[in-house]
Amino acid sequence: MREIVGIIAISMILILLLLPSAVSDVEDINVERHEIDISTIDTGFSVKESLTIKGDHDGYYSNLTFWIPHDAKDIIISINDHLLESPIHTGENIYNVSDLKIEINATNIVEITYKLGEDIKYFNKILVYPTTSLSVVFNGKQIYSGKNFVSNNEFTISLESIETPLSWYIVVFVILLVVLLVVSTAYSLKKQKSSVVKKTTGVSEELLTTKKALLMEVLKDIEKQHRAEKISDDTYHKLKEEYKHEAVETMKQLEDIKSKVK
Repeated sequence: MREIVGIIAISMILILLLLPSAVSDVEDINVERHEIDISTIDTGFSVKESLTIKGDHDGYYSNLTFWIPHDAKDIIISINDHLLESPIHTGENIYNVSDLKIEINATNIVEITYKLGEDIKYFNKILVYPTTSLSVVFNGKQIYSGKNFVSNNEFTISLESIETPLSWYIVVFVILLVVLLVVSTAYSLKKQKSSVVKKTTGVSEELLTTKKALLMEVLKDIEKQHRAEKISDDTYHKLKEEYKHEAVETMKQLEDIKSKVK
């Protein structure tokens, strides 16, 4: 009888010793930082998620769960630079990571990359684990941030009307230049006078003056969009530098023509 009691007591002690590791593997999963970077590409959107996971207990993780948005393609998941098998479906995917010896109380880096189609209007995400800090960046601009999320917290972000595209300004600018060139060509062919050089100079001066005015308007629009935080700093500086350079060149050409006329 004493031997049986002793065996039971030893078994209970072993269970109590092993229990913290088992519980920690399930519950001691906290995401310190979750950074989501979304970029526009020709075929839709490219998404990169970076998660920093760290627990408080000793031991190793047996299983980790990652949630992948629906309609995601070309999915790649890595933990501490160890690639995992591509998920067989979107939504929750449970991975057995016991062979990787991922320490619970160490800082572990998870990276998830995938692509979303161009018809996607909303970015949806479920945070499987408690998350201390979350940030979402779209085309270089932070559009969302938050702290202290509970597990299974779900959020949705619209990908429409976040950044006003400047392509419309460029298209309108090009169209106006084409129209001006067509009109000036037609005018020069219609007006055949003896002073061809003088007439051409007058048309060129008019064209350059109009081009200068259009360029100044585009620069003002870029400045306005940047102040309203509708375009990123990188986009603002690149476009401003490009159109400013073109405006300076246009003004130099205009000054040369005016000096020749005098």
